[in-house]
Amino acid sequence: MTLRIIPPTLPPIPFEWTFLQSDEIEAPPQIIEGVLTAGGMSIWYGESNSGKTYLVLWAAVCVSRGEPWLGKRTQKGGVFYVAAEGAWSIRTRLAAFTKHTGNRPGYLG
Repeated sequence: MTLRIIPPTLPPIPFEWTFLQSDEIEAPPQIIEGVLTAGGMSIWYGESNSGKTYLVLWAAVCVSRGEPWLGKRTQKGGVFYVAAEGAWSIRTRLAAFTKHTGNRPGYLG
């Protein structure tokens, strides 16, 4: 008797023929008008102590509340913020923002 192992069948990789696609390409939805689109990623960088963290947190709070940011419209939604510099710093900055504006952020994690 011979034992034969049959590898599992993987599902086919989906694809579309380019000639079946529409000639019109829709722009992705704007999260922050002219700044950030849905499905994208952004990196905000600059000199140390130039205000990057505050600027990004302010944008995140505005998106979480659906409020304008620097005169730009925002699409209200949950925000996932990676605190690469440490969570304690972000907590104190959010507390200061809340104290200054009197507004708490929406869904911001």
